[in-house]
Amino acid sequence: MRQLLHSLLFPLRAGGEYSSGQIVLCPSRVIASLSSIGVILVLLTLGLAAQSNKGVAKDDYNAGERLLQSGKPLEALVWFRNAAQIERGNSKYRKRCTEVAKIASITAEAHGHEHLKDDPHQAREWFERALEYDKSNSAAAEELNVLRKAISNAAEEISTALGLIDRGELASAQSYLESASLYALELGSYDLTLQRLRGAKAALAAQQLWQKGKADGALQKLLVAEKLASECSFVQTISKTVRSGVSEALSAKAEALKGDTPSQYIEQLDLLKKAIEIDHSNGKATDATANTLRALRAFVDRASKTTYTTNEASAARVALGRYRAVERLVSAGNVITQDVTNARSHAYPAVWIRIVVGEMHGCESVLDQGNVVEVIRTAVEPVAKVNSQEPQLTLQLSDIACSATEIPRQLVQQVNSTYVAAQNQMANPDYTTLQTSLASAEQALNRAYIEYSTNPNFASGFAYGRAQRQVRQLQAELSSTSPYINQDIVQQYQYDKFAATRSYQINARLTFYSKEEQGFASRADVSGSSEESKDGVSGVLPQDRSGASNLNPSLLPIADHKQKAWDNLKKQIDLKARALVAQYLATLAHDQRSATGDRLAALLYLSQISAGTEYDGQLKEELLQTALFADPPAAKSLLDGLSLSIPERMMTAQFQSPVPHHIDLQAAITGVVALETDTGTTGSGFFVTSGCAIVTNLHVIENAETIVVRDSARKIYVGKVIAQDTDRDLAFLTTNARSCTPLPMNASKGAVIGAEVYAIGNPLGLAGTVTKGIVSALRSSSSGISYVQIDATLNPGNSGGPLLDSYGDVLGVTTFKAMGFEGLNFAVASTEIVHTFGRFLR
Repeated sequence: MRQLLHSLLFPLRAGGEYSSGQIVLCPSRVIASLSSIGVILVLLTLGLAAQSNKGVAKDDYNAGERLLQSGKPLEALVWFRNAAQIERGNSKYRKRCTEVAKIASITAEAHGHEHLKDDPHQAREWFERALEYDKSNSAAAEELNVLRKAISNAAEEISTALGLIDRGELASAQSYLESASLYALELGSYDLTLQRLRGAKAALAAQQLWQKGKADGALQKLLVAEKLASECSFVQTISKTVRSGVSEALSAKAEALKGDTPSQYIEQLDLLKKAIEIDHSNGKATDATANTLRALRAFVDRASKTTYTTNEASAARVALGRYRAVERLVSAGNVITQDVTNARSHAYPAVWIRIVVGEMHGCESVLDQGNVVEVIRTAVEPVAKVNSQEPQLTLQLSDIACSATEIPRQLVQQVNSTYVAAQNQMANPDYTTLQTSLASAEQALNRAYIEYSTNPNFASGFAYGRAQRQVRQLQAELSSTSPYINQDIVQQYQYDKFAATRSYQINARLTFYSKEEQGFASRADVSGSSEESKDGVSGVLPQDRSGASNLNPSLLPIADHKQKAWDNLKKQIDLKARALVAQYLATLAHDQRSATGDRLAALLYLSQISAGTEYDGQLKEELLQTALFADPPAAKSLLDGLSLSIPERMMTAQFQSPVPHHIDLQAAITGVVALETDTGTTGSGFFVTSGCAIVTNLHVIENAETIVVRDSARKIYVGKVIAQDTDRDLAFLTTNARSCTPLPMNASKGAVIGAEVYAIGNPLGLAGTVTKGIVSALRSSSSGISYVQIDATLNPGNSGGPLLDSYGDVLGVTTFKAMGFEGLNFAVASTEIVHTFGRFLR
């Protein structure tokens, strides 16, 4: 082979000459050489392929011999067949293959004989393989015929078992099946027959349970039997007998009941319905159903003549309740359907109402009075309907206030990071390494050239070419590598993380009140809001190394928040309006002075409108049904025993003729003080106790050793801090004043959105300055601290002063530092003052 390669390569070498370190080839000699090489390579490939096939066949033959000697003729036959297939003309391989096939056939026959008694399916496959290996194997053919005869006999036994099952001879059928079970895999009918036998046994068990009086168990077993063997005549016979017996028993039980109450009629009809479902041919149950429906109709007619109400709507609602109690038992074509329609037309409404929508503060672009009225009307219908001319009750939405919050930056945090300030240039170590490698490669190239020049052969030529490629590769890498690299000079800096918030809130109050002589009134606060907060990043330098980047928070337009707030408010109005009407109905049902029928009608109306309210689930259908068909004394007793939540009684007049309150600002100013400290800070405070204690902001007097207090009369006192709260920015001071005007706290009523408020303080040293505004929103910080957001103008010096409502009560302490907001006016709620300093206020 080496000589052959030498003769192939020699023309190439002879056709070229070395010049300036390169091999230069002569074109004509190269073409002639390549033609010769092509012919030689084809011949060489064919010869090698033939030689390779012979080698493979011989290897397979030898592998077969080894397996045969190891006692594995079946595996050996595979290899012998491979060898004969590869070398089809080799008579030795074909002969040996035939000999081994006979041995394999005898082995397969022996395996089949071993499985005859435990696995006929496996035995059949072995006998068939034995005949496949050697068709002349008469022993295997004979045993296969015997096995097929046995399978045929088993098929006949299964057929016999099938007939026995249909006749109910289950024990004999099981014996035949057990006899044929050995051949189950060979017979597809075995599993089907076994399933039919199981179904028949289930039917027999159902019959036995029915005979013992266990109807439910019998029906369950019968369902199993019908599922497994619905076509079996034995199962069909038992099914008909058991179903007929159970159906007749249910019919008899229904007939024994006396229909004196709706529940008894319902029980009768349920039993008859079940009887018909079990046996559709039960004509007796069908006739009894028709008779019971007629009796039920007569019963409802008799009950409807019992009138113990004082108005037409209540009477119609009670009648409608009776009809609906039995409506599900009556077909749509029955005459009772007309009665339901007539009763419904007179049963509603339970009450006529007037809807009043009060003034709106800042909501003109969001709310429309017509839309609000429509939401309330839809919520309470059909139980209550609008009649503005002669209303029985008024449903009023008042104190409506809307507020928007736009905070572009809050909760600002400074984050440490680094950036590239400059760069130093330094030598590239990779470039130096490549230079060293290139020098070594050039030396190796020179040595290879000398070797090839003195001893030109394939090996020296190959080494010389490889050295050339190595030099060229290193030269290319060196040319693409920079001699210098830049090293970053890193410095530290800080960028800001913050949160942007945009929100919209609508608050209002729903009031439901009757005429003054009726004395019913109830109310509920409603609100709808939408708030969105997203994180932002600012101040990140372009050269930042941490991967941070500036992020401008993208918030939904305020118009979207307005719509969401309105959508949420509609849900609140819907629920609270129904809840107020439900309270009114509960009050009527609870009033023992009213007629029993009117109270019962109020309960029925209440059950219809109570979904989602406090009464949801309190009224059981069974109790209502019993009361509907009971005589008046019994119905009254049931109603008197009810336990329903009744709203606290409130004076109607306070909702109908509200008296405006006007704060005495001059008196309130006397309770406000100016504070000056030795640290140079100034602010406001106010008296909260008869002992002349003062509440102010902590940041007004923080770190001060001397606190000067100046009241509205310009009298000077000294203040001393005895308690403080950093989270709430509150401080509690005692003074040496002997008399003062303490301002009362509004810790129980709380602030109401849209209500007028007054901030009193000493902005820029101007004592007794009052600014007026409204409550814009009620807020809470992440730690749960309550704040009152206002639109009243505040300036430096107002901090620590009181925020008063129209009664002159303190709603909170004005501050500029609440919740980290800048440019928004907030007051720490009075509830926080009581929570923090309650022990000093007692």
